[in-house]
Amino acid sequence: HGADLTEVIEEMEDSDAKETLEEIVSNSRLSEHFINVARDLDVVEAKTPEDVFKQHLVESRGAGAIDTARQHLANAFVNGFVNAGFCKDKLVCDPEEDASANMSKSNLIFKNKDHGKISATASIGLISLWDIDGGLPMVDKYLYSKDTNILAGALLAVGVTCAGTQSDCDPALALLAEHLSFEEGDVAPGTMATRIAAIMGLGLAYAGNPRPAVTELLVPIITDDTHNSEIIGAAGLSLGLIHAGTANDDAIQTLLQVLMMRGSELPAHKLGARFLCIGLGLLFVGKGDEVDAVLEVIKTFDKDVSQYCTVVVETMAYAGTGNVLKVQQMLAMVSELCQPPEKANPGEKESSSEKEDNKKKDQCDGETNFVSVLAVALIALAEDVGMEMAHRNLEHILQYGNKSARKAVPLAYALLHMSDPEVALLDTLGRLTHDSEMEVAHNAILALGLMGAGTNHARIASMLRALSGFYCKDSQSLFIVRCSQGLLHLGKGLMTLAPGRADKTLLSQVALSCIASFMFICSDMKESILGSGHYLLYLLVPAIRPRFVVTLKKEEDNDKLKHQPVSCHVGTAVDVVGQAGKPKNITGFQTHNSPVLLGVGERMELATEKYVSMSPVNEGFVVIKDNPDYQE
Repeated sequence: HGADLTEVIEEMEDSDAKETLEEIVSNSRLSEHFINVARDLDVVEAKTPEDVFKQHLVESRGAGAIDTARQHLANAFVNGFVNAGFCKDKLVCDPEEDASANMSKSNLIFKNKDHGKISATASIGLISLWDIDGGLPMVDKYLYSKDTNILAGALLAVGVTCAGTQSDCDPALALLAEHLSFEEGDVAPGTMATRIAAIMGLGLAYAGNPRPAVTELLVPIITDDTHNSEIIGAAGLSLGLIHAGTANDDAIQTLLQVLMMRGSELPAHKLGARFLCIGLGLLFVGKGDEVDAVLEVIKTFDKDVSQYCTVVVETMAYAGTGNVLKVQQMLAMVSELCQPPEKANPGEKESSSEKEDNKKKDQCDGETNFVSVLAVALIALAEDVGMEMAHRNLEHILQYGNKSARKAVPLAYALLHMSDPEVALLDTLGRLTHDSEMEVAHNAILALGLMGAGTNHARIASMLRALSGFYCKDSQSLFIVRCSQGLLHLGKGLMTLAPGRADKTLLSQVALSCIASFMFICSDMKESILGSGHYLLYLLVPAIRPRFVVTLKKEEDNDKLKHQPVSCHVGTAVDVVGQAGKPKNITGFQTHNSPVLLGVGERMELATEKYVSMSPVNEGFVVIKDNPDYQE
């Protein structure tokens, strides 16, 4: 990745080629191909959350205390994740229903209360993912709603719809910009929700696509002293997502300035402060030692935030590099933070101010500890040997770590195996889902969903069903079980969250940034996903991509690419680097006609010699051409 194609496109002379390349780069046809693949595989029919939960298979222990508001919210997420990218569902965007006349009858959005409506409305964006022309009209009628929560959800939905695609007319910028400015003294909670939603929407829509116009909108919000930490935090995170891995000077200076000036009022256990640190970290994804100068600056910050910020920024800079020294450094950090602090003079009682300070220090240390455990997985996920080593280290942390280190372990496991269920780990996670610490259990449930994201893995599905019976009386745990069930069936099994591209030789910086920032936020579920910040689940959206392989061939009479079904082998990838002769690249393959679906660690080869593939790695869209040497 890293190569900036916009400059290449601008320098091209040939206008037709330029248009074609722009269309390819902008992903504007992704939705259309995705729905074609769904039609080929016969999964176009919309699913309801009930089809996912399969409630009749669950042995529940009596009717629990059911929190209906949270149930409707969970249904909205599951409905969004399952039907993601299919542009139709049965609960939210029912096209036959007239928007004005009978809005409140069956629509899921209006069954939600208060801030639940934000996520429920935003799920429209998830359902119409990548389809800008078809999706925005569905969202449009909610942009004029009097209810600020629904308006906020609609703004977020605009961002979600545009995630991963680009359009000439920049609809996200046009629709969201007007909701960012506001009058002095106008900080009603409703307008705050819409503002944060618009900021997050911009971050999702332009993740990894740095537009100067978007940066110009966000920078003044971050530098404005009158705003509270939540708004600044959201803007910082969005800025980080937009400039992921670019180390953009303006963005770095803006974030450093805020953390320096307002560090004392932004301690690391506050969500807004963590957002700012994560945003700063995202700017350096995969940059390695370019980050050293910034780390020196961070040392000058207020002590409550500098330690956390250092770990986040350093982690992101070495993410996916497999740097052994950094992994050791992070493990040393974990063991240091896991030791109980010594009392200065054991006899005396602490005064109340000391107690406060110690409590705050413990919270900040806990956050730092959580991130440094995730760091081990983030840095090691590039190659197999590093991953095995990380597994062993994480087991040690599980046995000997304190609470804040242990609750990061399930997510670290999920990070090593995004959308790639590892049978040996399912037992470990299964044990952790019944852990005595609720926070560890919550993260383990979420980790099951992330590890199986988009795979429809039967074993994980039955584990989650059992958990939904076990936690039927605990509405918070049940909510997380439901979200995991939605993730497991992401896009009816046609999508993946895995950050690796091209046989894991490349890591997508955008996908990695989104997944990492989502996991850093999970350190405190009660504040974020179980509180009013459930919309943060949409941070995963830019990491979603289809896992199909579609073969395209140039038409005879013109230069358009057209889908050409070919028979091909799909099997587990074998590492054949450096072997003599012509060893087989895949083992245990099955023969299908394209389009086919690839899991993590699988490869596809053409089964006929009639065509040759023009790309070195067959995934996503593969252009094939006739083999000139072929004889029947």
